[in-house]
Amino acid sequence: YINGKTEDALQYGYDQIIAYIYFRAGTKDNLQGSREELLKLTEAENAFTRMWSYAALGKMQLQGELGNFEDALKNEKDWRVRVNIVNALGNMPADVSSPLASHLAEVFTKSAADDPSEHVKIVSLQALGKLMAGLNSDNQSYKELRKKLKTIINSGAPWQVKAEAIKTYAKIFKDSAKKDLFALFAKADSYDLKAAIVSSFGSMNDPLVYKMLRDTISADVMKYNEIHPNKDGSMIGSNDLAKLYRGFVNALIELDDKMDAENRNIIRLILSEFASSKDPLLTDVCL
Repeated sequence: YINGKTEDALQYGYDQIIAYIYFRAGTKDNLQGSREELLKLTEAENAFTRMWSYAALGKMQLQGELGNFEDALKNEKDWRVRVNIVNALGNMPADVSSPLASHLAEVFTKSAADDPSEHVKIVSLQALGKLMAGLNSDNQSYKELRKKLKTIINSGAPWQVKAEAIKTYAKIFKDSAKKDLFALFAKADSYDLKAAIVSSFGSMNDPLVYKMLRDTISADVMKYNEIHPNKDGSMIGSNDLAKLYRGFVNALIELDDKMDAENRNIIRLILSEFASSKDPLLTDVCL
């Protein structure tokens, strides 16, 4: 019963199922003609109905819904619905140099900085990275976007949010971010964050950055082992180092197809060595 009425409960469940079907089965083409019903479902009392209806609307890639999405992002109380609103905005077809992309970048950076939900912050950063990857330095958004991402990275946000901001920073600014990334690694005190920084190097255009990255990690591991001696002689002496090596391997996998044959062979040997570790996640990725 809802509000003492069986029919209200049935409608409540029916709307949720319909919204979910639209999302799961719908495509940009076969959702044509469903806009009005989906808009009505976005106003439903049930948060799950709103969540799936926004996700379905996002598949339609209707730029005319931009204002509706932005208003909903400001006013929606349920973080799960806001996650899908951000993802819907991220589906907007926008060239990186277009005014629409610049506007969406502002929406995503504001949401990443100000939304009270860690989940919404993270998907906003992911959408931003996808939208603005490879942004040209001549673009008027370049300096401002770089500044805003640095603010998030250097804020008191949870490490998960900072890690996603770092990955987004690398994805957008690529090789020009290299100096900043090494500086962040040097001052990071969390191996979760260090691992994210290392993994972000996979976005570089210059694959030979792996050599400097390898040397940086080796130096860090030596310092770590001085403080936490590896007493059992295992290849990976702690979970902290396992995280670091996983990040390194993830970066190598992203970089290896950009390399010449000689360096690809070096990468193969590195992966083979890590494959013999006792860390199941690391072994799986390397194989």
